[in-house]
Amino acid sequence: MYKITRRSPFRVFDEMFDDFFKDSTRTTYLATDLKESDNDYTLLVDVPGVDKENLRLTLDNGYLTIEVSQTDEVKDENERYLRQERRSVNVKRSYYVGETFTEEDINASLESGVLTLKFPKEGTKQEVTKYIEIK
Repeated sequence: MYKITRRSPFRVFDEMFDDFFKDSTRTTYLATDLKESDNDYTLLVDVPGVDKENLRLTLDNGYLTIEVSQTDEVKDENERYLRQERRSVNVKRSYYVGETFTEEDINASLESGVLTLKFPKEGTKQEVTKYIEIK
């Protein structure tokens, strides 16, 4: 037989004060899985609730960088919040993928809060001749 207990109506205030005294610095990071197949790698990155427009992917010197920048909804000055857990997110994470890749080698898609990046095991970077100016 289970004992039925009644919840306190002041529970929300208890939780609010508990959170007030805790360390308020939350670590935000991009949880990542890396899968390997015969021909390519797949990087799965959790970005729940983030829109495609708020993601930026860059490839520079062999580093693939994912930047997330999303802000909360506009607050109404007439509303008083008793508790607010939703917040702005600004996070950046870089992964070394090698210098043989170009942006054309990497396929990116976003579905159900998961960013999927597929890239071949060997990139198709073409050698570019760079000329040195004589002064």
